[in-house]
Amino acid sequence: MKSGKSNPIDSYIDERIAQTSEQCLDRYVKEHLIPFLGIYCRGDPLQTYTTEDVAGYLKVSESTVRRLERTGKLPAFRISEGKRSRLRFRGEDVRMFQLNQLKQIPIF
Repeated sequence: MKSGKSNPIDSYIDERIAQTSEQCLDRYVKEHLIPFLGIYCRGDPLQTYTTEDVAGYLKVSESTVRRLERTGKLPAFRISEGKRSRLRFRGEDVRMFQLNQLKQIPIF
């Protein structure tokens, strides 16, 4: 049976576990959560972007951005009619696409 006094070794171990847990949480927040929120919060959600802007933001080629639009994975609208119509992407749509891509990454 345990007495009312706590064991100094148990107290030390409990304190170290608490410190380690706090350090792990701080590291997780700095390495994962803050960059994630930065992705989501950057820019004006109602602003529109060109194909070139989106390609630079997502770090892919312009042809990849056009393919994503053609397949319906990345919503866009055209600002002129005819053969030379230009694509524009809403900032919110680009960020939602990026968040959906992050959800598909397996976490071990």
